[in-house]
Amino acid sequence: MAVATTMLSYGGFLGACGWYGAHTSGAMHSLYAGVGSGALMILCGANSFGEPKKGDKDYKKWMIAVHLGLMFNALFTVVFCVQYLRSRGDPDKASRAFLFMVMTAGSALSMWTLVKLKPKKKTD
Repeated sequence: MAVATTMLSYGGFLGACGWYGAHTSGAMHSLYAGVGSGALMILCGANSFGEPKKGDKDYKKWMIAVHLGLMFNALFTVVFCVQYLRSRGDPDKASRAFLFMVMTAGSALSMWTLVKLKPKKKTD
């Protein structure tokens, strides 16, 4: 449940950042990218509610959703970090550098949270 909540929250965060970027710069591609990446995370989060036992009929779907969410989160963290590094030295893109820094930090925090929520191996 916590994994799904984290992914849903992260998806909402990405959508909000996309809206903010479009609102402040007038660039609609910021909104499309934010809402699109947020929708991917919301889709993964919605499919990762509950934790079925291994062998249950929904177990594979759940595992796919969780692992796709982890991969997308890692990808978005790298992409936003690269965008931040590219925009911080360019005066034309300086206004977006802060947004990319916030998106990088939010993505890294979400990734850290998801890794901390990884189930621990049970020792008998």
